[in-house]
Amino acid sequence: MAKRRWWDAETPVVFASGRNVFRFYHEADRLVVSKPDWEDTAGAVRMGKSVGVDLAALEEAEPEDLAAAIRVLSGIVERLKGAALVMGSGAEVRA
Repeated sequence: MAKRRWWDAETPVVFASGRNVFRFYHEADRLVVSKPDWEDTAGAVRMGKSVGVDLAALEEAEPEDLAAAIRVLSGIVERLKGAALVMGSGAEVRA
């Protein structure tokens, strides 16, 4: 029997903006970023063009590359925190 593909094996945490859809697969250690979902002519919802990031592979990166990834991702988190405060989302923001 064929092994189930990671995207079929678990339900991701999904969060979206008007332009992006993020799907985090915790068990697979993957983050998939997509263009917005769309509906085909048969009415089925399809995932937009996507790119997946193998988060486990970051652990194999060279130290300077890992440090760069930490800087970039930390910067993204700080921008999101700032946006949440400006928008007054009321959401508790933790990193």
